[in-house]
Amino acid sequence: MPTERTMGADHIAEAGGKFEPQRPFNFVMVMPQDKLSSAEDVELSVLSFSVLNKTIQKITIPFLNEERHVAGGITFEDATLVVVDYVDPNVSDALDQWFNEVYDGGEEGNGGIGLARDYKADTSMKMFGPNDRDSFARTWKLIGMFPTQFSHGEFNHGQRTEYKQISVTFSVDRAYLTREQG
Repeated sequence: MPTERTMGADHIAEAGGKFEPQRPFNFVMVMPQDKLSSAEDVELSVLSFSVLNKTIQKITIPFLNEERHVAGGITFEDATLVVVDYVDPNVSDALDQWFNEVYDGGEEGNGGIGLARDYKADTSMKMFGPNDRDSFARTWKLIGMFPTQFSHGEFNHGQRTEYKQISVTFSVDRAYLTREQG
């Protein structure tokens, strides 16, 4: 039987230390060093990252007037990385370098598709608590990640109050969350 509680929010972020909310801005991306010539520059340029959704497909088994359901395969939706388009360092070129490993469409490219072993990479996104990067760490491990869409954003002479952004969509073979209490 549930215990009685008084109405209110006294349990949230209390002095005793429970129910501390995860801040959506306390995260860092760990980009693959072997895919990006300046992985650290890209990591420092990250504006947002959408953690992909995962869905277990459902198998329906009909029998007489009823149905039963069992788990089928799992699918992982694409993830999106948005970065500030810094000119120095050249973040666009670093990301484009990885994209060109998937599709060789550069100036001297042959228009071919690369080998998965050359363009797929394992990466991660680490979340941390509000007090430092080592407390309440949660890490998304992203396995078999590679870029599938590269958007340079909009160019607009009338837009003088914002900076340019680059959006890259990634396919991910598998993703899972690990937790480390610091």
